[in-house]
Amino acid sequence: MTVGETIKEGASGWSAILSRRPDWEHRFEMDARGLNFGFVAYALCAAFAILCLFARFGMPVPMVTLTLVAGYCLPVLGLIFSTSLAKRIMGFPGPVVHFYVPGLLMLALFAALGGITLLLGIQLWGAVVTLTAFMTFRLARAAGPMDFLPALGFALANFVAGLPLALYMMGGRFAVFA
Repeated sequence: MTVGETIKEGASGWSAILSRRPDWEHRFEMDARGLNFGFVAYALCAAFAILCLFARFGMPVPMVTLTLVAGYCLPVLGLIFSTSLAKRIMGFPGPVVHFYVPGLLMLALFAALGGITLLLGIQLWGAVVTLTAFMTFRLARAAGPMDFLPALGFALANFVAGLPLALYMMGGRFAVFA
């Protein structure tokens, strides 16, 4: 598959997840290539969001830049840790790649969307993180399949993982420039 086809199928897969169709798994590449594409897509979209922030507010000191990059790692780490914990506690039969591939593509989309809103001066990071939590909830219901409360816990864990970055970005500026 080409990059464009992968993105198109990812959008189609998320449409199937959100509309609760059972054929959502067939729309993603649930293998090493799909997983690698998800990581690269997220890294590129996070870099784009950081560049948008720099374009809007200027280049901060190196320590703030490192903090910002570390903040973009939190949603990915939250997805990995919450998925691993849910699999260990609940023992659902599906492989974790069914969480990782769609989850990484969703995180990439919202990182790009967040970068665009920052560049335009619209501070929607709280809404972006909340929408991410809702979509993570839907992913847990589809991929687990988890019941309502475990899926809610899974979504809240991912929401909390992205919250520090959202609060930082909603401030609209860097704390330290000198």
